[in-house]
Amino acid sequence: MKTPTITAICLTGFLALGGQTVQAKSIDLKYRVFVGGLETGEVKMQINHGKDTYHVKSEIRSLGLVDVLIKFRSSSFSKGRVSNNIVSPLQHEAHNMWRGDPRSVVMKYNEKGPDMVEVAPLPEDDDRLPVKEEMKLATVDALSAALVTSLSAMSESNRCNKTVPIFDGRRRYNIHIKDEEDQAVVGPVYSGDAWRCELRIERIAGHSSSPWMPQRDDESGDIWFARLAPAWTPIPVRFEADIGMGSVVIHLVHASGKDIDIKYRGTKVAQD
Repeated sequence: MKTPTITAICLTGFLALGGQTVQAKSIDLKYRVFVGGLETGEVKMQINHGKDTYHVKSEIRSLGLVDVLIKFRSSSFSKGRVSNNIVSPLQHEAHNMWRGDPRSVVMKYNEKGPDMVEVAPLPEDDDRLPVKEEMKLATVDALSAALVTSLSAMSESNRCNKTVPIFDGRRRYNIHIKDEEDQAVVGPVYSGDAWRCELRIERIAGHSSSPWMPQRDDESGDIWFARLAPAWTPIPVRFEADIGMGSVVIHLVHASGKDIDIKYRGTKVAQD
């Protein structure tokens, strides 16, 4: 599971805010990423959700030894409309630095899916095959997929049972989310009861033929959701997956919005 895949998991699973997200006008979240017990990354997200519109921003950066190796930076945003719990993206942009090389995706949408896609570098210069046009139909970007998850799959009755088709400008994949047995968690800012969901990635097209880390057929992990304040719907507080070279653990370390402002004030984030 390489860094872009971890990013997709973060953005899809860690933005899900539950079926009543429309009540929260603005929410800021921060997560720290650990691989094999070593701190390797940070994810910051801001979600602005109106009655029928949304705007999601994310900032991701590598830390520690991983930063020395790949120096990954990512800034992305998505905006669109929401009607009857149906998410319709209008625009998505992602601007990244990977091993010192700039990478970008710009997409605009019509009612069928992305109708304008600009990527740099081009697939033929990036060791990957382009995704066929018909595969892009009825897809959303990874940030908008988080909102699909929240509005359609995270209701108290249905919870995590959902499949979301994603095209991120380069890769076409599905995210499958399903309920697992509830389990308590211990973390930097939240410890207590949580519900657990499995998240699995189904690769379809456009993935690199020369990834910097070995790829696994089974790319899956568990997400724990908890309610941090009475007025809040559950948000993700922990993610964990086995990537072969160790476990990826992602902890919530900061959450702020209406009725809540919590952050980890220690000098070292829990790593497991």
